[in-house]
Amino acid sequence: MSETNQLLAEEPLIRTDGTIFSRETFSRPWSLLMSGRIHEATIGNLSDLLSKGRPVIVDFWANWCSPCHAMTPIMRKLSKEFGQQVIFVKVDVANNRDLATQFNVRSLPTFILFRNGKEWDRLTRAKSLKELRQVLEKLAT
Repeated sequence: MSETNQLLAEEPLIRTDGTIFSRETFSRPWSLLMSGRIHEATIGNLSDLLSKGRPVIVDFWANWCSPCHAMTPIMRKLSKEFGQQVIFVKVDVANNRDLATQFNVRSLPTFILFRNGKEWDRLTRAKSLKELRQVLEKLAT
């Protein structure tokens, strides 16, 4: 079993409102809803997430973006590794175009990393687990 498929099979899905779904509910990895460790951001809550005093990684994605879907299990795994040090956030650009415009997001996926509430780095395109882990290690120190 590939690492991605193994990650997808590990645990039930939990939405931010606490609703729990079984794996069978969804047929595609991009159907995953965010667990409590990855926040769903909107124009209304992103500034609060950025002001919590910890570094933040924001993943701008869309349902129609295949590379974005490939990042879901990687982000979930990294959120478990770095969850005490870094806040993980996803922004669905289809529902939050204002945030995509505000942060000048031109391609998907785009990862914007924040330290002390200010943009620290920006990555575009899908990244490997190893690549993102290295960036998060630097961000968290």
